[in-house]
Amino acid sequence: MDARVRRGFRNAIAVVSVATVLVGFAPSVQAFPPRAVALGQRITDLLALRSQSPMVVPPVTLPALPKGWTALSSVPFLLQPGGTQAQTIITSWGYRAAPGPGPAAEIPPGGIMIQVFLLRSQDYGSPKVNLCATTPKTPEYPPLTPPLTLPRTTTHTLEGAPGVKEFRIFGRYRDVYDFEIRADIDTRRPLGPRWFTAEAVVHGLRFPTWPLRQTC
Repeated sequence: MDARVRRGFRNAIAVVSVATVLVGFAPSVQAFPPRAVALGQRITDLLALRSQSPMVVPPVTLPALPKGWTALSSVPFLLQPGGTQAQTIITSWGYRAAPGPGPAAEIPPGGIMIQVFLLRSQDYGSPKVNLCATTPKTPEYPPLTPPLTLPRTTTHTLEGAPGVKEFRIFGRYRDVYDFEIRADIDTRRPLGPRWFTAEAVVHGLRFPTWPLRQTC
């Protein structure tokens, strides 16, 4: 869980604990002025928040990777009414996370980088919905069923790197989230064998199920 989320959750629990003690000494709600009644409603809302277990959304599960490859997943993200995401980056070299532009700036000759994004987000052309309970359907993310197959051709390149071809798959998994897969392959080495390697990794991805519920 992200440190800021943990701190916020602990602070909410601390406020609720103190508020619960104060409410225990209250003779009746009618004895309080309007501001106190409003505070009581706020305490009720916090108690409801405390009773809900945070839902962590998992990233994809990876197949066995070739020797020397690296995989990094984002810190756990919580399911929220406004949406959430989970990201995994796979590199064909020993990339170490560090401050800076990231692995895209370090692709070696013939290197492969595969990015997998799972996301539940608003359709900005439509009214907002509760993303705890649904995922808006958009034509950019058609329903797809794993195992997936990487396209054989592409007109896309990695942003800022015209010598790195980007093979994309955008889809929707079981109406529980959308996903984007971007396989970037440096063309300073023969493309064919590296495409087959990237295809084997993408084909072996296993997608998790995210919950659908009215509140989160």
